[in-house]
Amino acid sequence: MAKNPYRFLLTRISEANPGLETNTRHHLAYQIHDGLVLSGFLLDLSGLERGAFYLTAFAQPLYIPHDYLFLTYGKRLESSKRWKINDQTEPEVASRVLEAVQSEGRSFLEVVDSVKKLAELSEAKPGTRKNPFQWHPDDPNVIEARAYSWTLVGNERNAKRDLLYLTQMYAPRYDWEKELQGRAATVLRAMEQGMENAQALLRGWAEQSTAGLGLTSSPD
Repeated sequence: MAKNPYRFLLTRISEANPGLETNTRHHLAYQIHDGLVLSGFLLDLSGLERGAFYLTAFAQPLYIPHDYLFLTYGKRLESSKRWKINDQTEPEVASRVLEAVQSEGRSFLEVVDSVKKLAELSEAKPGTRKNPFQWHPDDPNVIEARAYSWTLVGNERNAKRDLLYLTQMYAPRYDWEKELQGRAATVLRAMEQGMENAQALLRGWAEQSTAGLGLTSSPD
């Protein structure tokens, strides 16, 4: 097998989908929209043996400051098929991966590839046509992302609704929940000084996430 079969697959995906760049550190073929939303295709190794992976289409709001990928807005393609690539299967696997990207992955990404789309689908009931994800409606990660998304699109009413919930009603138990609540409080304080201040804060966080992930933010 090639030294890095995943690099081969990522290159094939990016070549077949103009606009996508590759990042071998994260096994990712990706695009960044308006400097704010990361979307693309992840070869999710998930601790599997060499050559094995799941093909996942996903989006990630970069304005939640993290230096790792998370799949809140993700979908494993081909019914969560577990793929395996080696010297003998490389051409066949590459062909089938590209088919999955074209037939299923691209249409999925069209639902999640902008701030406005992330905000709107997060308002819809989970597990429906408008929101295909199976979140719990009270998932604080989803509410945080929704609050910041509404902030960036300028819907102060919806943004404040979620920010006030996270800062006044939500009771964190774990450290990561306390950090989330602290971020929400920071955005709310910035919003009290004007929406443009909160939006600038979130754009700064998106730049921070992009750098932390080692990605390149290019114009669409």
